[in-house]
Amino acid sequence: MPLRMSPASQSDASRIAAIHMAAFGTNAMLLAQFPTPTVRERLQVCIAAKALADIRDPKTAVLVVRDDESGNGEVVSFAKWSLPVREGETYVEAPWVWPEGTDLEVLDRWTGVVEGAKERVVGEGACYRKLVYNIHAIYVMLGSQFPVYGGSIGRQKIFLLMRLSAPIPFLANCLSPQSSVAHPTLGLTFIGTDPLHERRGAASLLLQWGLRQSKQDNVPAYLESTVDAGSLYERHGFASAENISMVLAGREGESVIYEEVCFIFRPGATSDAMKSHTQSAN
Repeated sequence: MPLRMSPASQSDASRIAAIHMAAFGTNAMLLAQFPTPTVRERLQVCIAAKALADIRDPKTAVLVVRDDESGNGEVVSFAKWSLPVREGETYVEAPWVWPEGTDLEVLDRWTGVVEGAKERVVGEGACYRKLVYNIHAIYVMLGSQFPVYGGSIGRQKIFLLMRLSAPIPFLANCLSPQSSVAHPTLGLTFIGTDPLHERRGAASLLLQWGLRQSKQDNVPAYLESTVDAGSLYERHGFASAENISMVLAGREGESVIYEEVCFIFRPGATSDAMKSHTQSAN
């Protein structure tokens, strides 16, 4: 079962997007934010574009696990770790570009819940990157090349809708950091394994990389997880810090509560030292 972890290459972006959709395509929050098959098909293109931008980003470690038994080193799992931004460093992250048909109201509400939890668990400005983007520059660039369906700025994120029949630009050059806040924390933003290759230890390889970095740099590591996957992180020394939830509309019109768990790993800390909180958004 030889599995080999390595930094992702630019040619891995499409495979990362395919694994993302295979791993999370039935997730209730993803289905609420991207409510139709057509939107989810376009979402996979957006994920590939963001993966490519992240692979090029010096402040994001995109890692993959390859199966050497496949004969071609097929990628079976991936993770994205946001690396610490130190005081005095200027950093601009390439934003997500969402497909037409995204439910931005659901996406923005969940973003608020997640970012609020990060502030409480890690401390204000300590974990996620607060950036004010130059929205005018983005619209100037896109206006002459792409039909832009709409946009909103909220909680330091930009949500742009555009036709995916046109090439998606790498938008980092369109952004000017009006302000940035250092966040001396390692963040696991995504981790996913091809369902056909689960329970082979790929996720553990990716988590162990982050824990080594956390200990080496003496910084906390933070992530949000589905409830079902929580035991994986606990086995690797993460402690549950806060439960977050949001009410979603079910397929039959009924209300459904979606839940995740925020985990943190502090070098030298024990799980007994952590406190649990619950934060809901209705």
